Amino acid sequence: MPKENPPRGFPTKTRRGEKTSRDGKTALRRLEIVAAAVDCFLRKGFHQTSMRDISSGAGVSLGNLYNHFENKEALVFAIAEAEAAELTEASLLLAATGNAIEVVAGFAAQYLQAAAADGGAALMVEIAAEAGRNPRVAARFLDNRRALAAALAACLARGIEAGEVDATLDTAEAAELVIDLVEGVATRSILTAARPGRAAVQALDALLRKSLAPPPQTTH
Repeated sequence: MPKENPPRGFPTKTRRGEKTSRDGKTALRRLEIVAAAVDCFLRKGFHQTSMRDISSGAGVSLGNLYNHFENKEALVFAIAEAEAAELTEASLLLAATGNAIEVVAGFAAQYLQAAAADGGAALMVEIAAEAGRNPRVAARFLDNRRALAAALAACLARGIEAGEVDATLDTAEAAELVIDLVEGVATRSILTAARPGRAAVQALDALLRKSLAPPPQTTH
């Protein structure tokens, strides 16, 4: 079967506009394939999904699929790249000015809704299971988590400097626990088959505010 694209590094003589158009179509096709892979992983699980299942879901030939991704691991890496882009936006929220606890609470509410939406929690569990078996997958997603935790810890540190956050907190550990808490609530949606309701969101908000706030000053 002839390849659609020349070998990597092979020079082409296409005009700039033609190359841009072709690159855009290639990027779109890759996104469609990744979306099909996510759908298959959610329905059948990572190990039960075959490359043929993914090609069928994406509406491309098996050979065309292999032109874009050499195996399922490469597809998981593409999912990790997409997650990294989303978490970069979340990190920008955490860099916002204002009361640190308000910023963290707003981040937690948005992150919860994103993690629990459209099979996000189920995909998170599926990838975590694969990460336990494949250290390369674990490393990719751990990089994403570390970047998010660093942004969250930096926000907490600013809050401590401003007197808004409990100064006794280990900001790095607190950041990890905030992520654990939010992702744990999102994961519960797998069992309940429903997104976290208002009560869960409000309880999460109250818990974060109380646990991060400085202890009340005592008067003698």
